[in-house]
Amino acid sequence: MRTLLQAGNMNAIADKAERYKMDVVALQEICWKGKGLIRKSKFNILVYYSGNEDRQDNRGVGFIVSKKINR
Repeated sequence: MRTLLQAGNMNAIADKAERYKMDVVALQEICWKGKGLIRKSKFNILVYYSGNEDRQDNRGVGFIVSKKINR
């Protein structure tokens, strides 16, 4: 997957993580501005991310974490 900025790409990654029963998935160069937490209840995961505070660019990291291990 080239970018998470395109609609549906995060759901595609979350679907694969759930299908392969991955509890933690590392994301690189996510290109999102700022930092935060996204709850995806459909997939029972949390997405933690941190990017450039000033603008959207190729910097940034994130983690998809299964809710079963995030207590």
